[in-house]
Amino acid sequence: QEAPAPPATPEVERVEDLLKVKAEQKALRQQEKDLTEGVYDDASNGRLASMQEGSEGARAFAAGFLKGAVEGSKKSVEAQGRLAEQLSRQAALVDELEHIVRSLEDLRRKDNFDKTAGAIAAPQTTAPTPLPATP
Repeated sequence: QEAPAPPATPEVERVEDLLKVKAEQKALRQQEKDLTEGVYDDASNGRLASMQEGSEGARAFAAGFLKGAVEGSKKSVEAQGRLAEQLSRQAALVDELEHIVRSLEDLRRKDNFDKTAGAIAAPQTTAPTPLPATP
C-alpha cells in the first residue's frame, strides 16, 4: 500500500499554485487567439459594421476595431505604394547598370578587335630565327 502523501508545505503549495496559474494563462491565451480570429472573421464578412446588440463597451470595441482595421488597411496600401515605387526605382537602376555593363563589354570587344586587327596588319619586324647549321 502507498504511504499517505506528506502534508504540503507553503513552498510546495506556492509552486503548485504557480503551475496552475501558468496553465490557466496558456488556456486564456489560446482562448484570446480563437476569439480574435473570430472577430477578424466577423469584421471581414461585414458582421461587425452594423453591430447594434451587446453592451456599450462591446459596441465601442467593435467600432474601434473597425476603425483600426480601416487605418491599418490605409497604412498597408500606402506601404505597398512605397514598396512599388522602390521596386520601380530599383528596376530602373538595374536597367541602367545592365546598359553600362553592355557598353563596357562592347568597348572591351572593340578594344580586343582593334588589338587583333593591329597585330595582323603590323608587318613582321623580326626576322625568323635561322636554323642551326648542321656540320
